[in-house]
Amino acid sequence: MATEATLDPDLYGVDLSHEPLFSARTDAYAFAVLAFRALLLVHPYGGTYPRLLTVPERAMERRPVFDKSVVYPQKLARPFATLTDE
Repeated sequence: MATEATLDPDLYGVDLSHEPLFSARTDAYAFAVLAFRALLLVHPYGGTYPRLLTVPERAMERRPVFDKSVVYPQKLARPFATLTDE
């Protein structure tokens, strides 16, 4: 089972009904997305980018919230400084 929000970008556009394409790597990606959202209250490909409006578009183009051209949702999300180096 997969949801668009936690699906590894490499699997977008792939027919997932025919053969099992999920692995420890795709599970780790899904877990990382959930952890990121739990800690910062924003999807790793959240924020605003004018040319790419959906999570799949942004994920396939590799435009995460850390990208300088993405507007971070300041009012809804916690600041990056919430995550310490430790």
